[in-house]
Amino acid sequence: MFIGNESPDPGREKHMDITHTGDQPAGFGKNRIEALTDGVYAIAMTLLVLGVEVPRTMEESVPAAQLLISLIPDFFQYILAFIVLAVLWTFHHEQFHHIRFIDRHILWLNIFTLMFITMVPFSSSFADTYITKQLASVFFSANLLIIGLLIMAQWEHATKDHQLISPQLDPCEILFEKRKNLLIPIIGICAIGLAFIGFAWAAGVFYLLPLILFLLHRWHDRICSVPPGIIR
Repeated sequence: MFIGNESPDPGREKHMDITHTGDQPAGFGKNRIEALTDGVYAIAMTLLVLGVEVPRTMEESVPAAQLLISLIPDFFQYILAFIVLAVLWTFHHEQFHHIRFIDRHILWLNIFTLMFITMVPFSSSFADTYITKQLASVFFSANLLIIGLLIMAQWEHATKDHQLISPQLDPCEILFEKRKNLLIPIIGICAIGLAFIGFAWAAGVFYLLPLILFLLHRWHDRICSVPPGIIR
């Protein structure tokens, strides 16, 4: 209870500011989320190589060169999954470069994203083992599609009314991130569609991702210019 013109407790005022302005609440440090995410991506990318297995039934008399040739599909799937995870990590890194604060909504979106990231080594191995099966390609592509949608949701939430980003962030930069986030879902839908049509390794369409991303960056560098006072 306050008497006369006494001011409320300064600590309480600060807490109220945090609640109503969207400032960073205690315990929701951005750096901890980034560290957790980096660790999960590193583990998932490392586990991918376990999908490249030497068949236990392979006779010792088989030449090493022939054995390596038989593992080419495994290496293609490993490289594909590694590249996609690397691209997804850069998406996360670039988005969190612009995100100033973390709230519960984006925290849980990020956690659910990591849940599907840790599933990629399994879905990749499954797609490699049953490379001619429609279900295997659909499962792997759907795994990546869900990750892409969750990353989209994170950026949409962060940029809505500039609640988690700087008000001075270049609008072109915001649009660029949104367009980048569309790549994984669009390619994922195409891969699933190709699998249903009957393509044996429809997930291979994800190999187009680096090229499309390169062209999108070229468009960004040519179109977007930063006026004075605008943050990029």
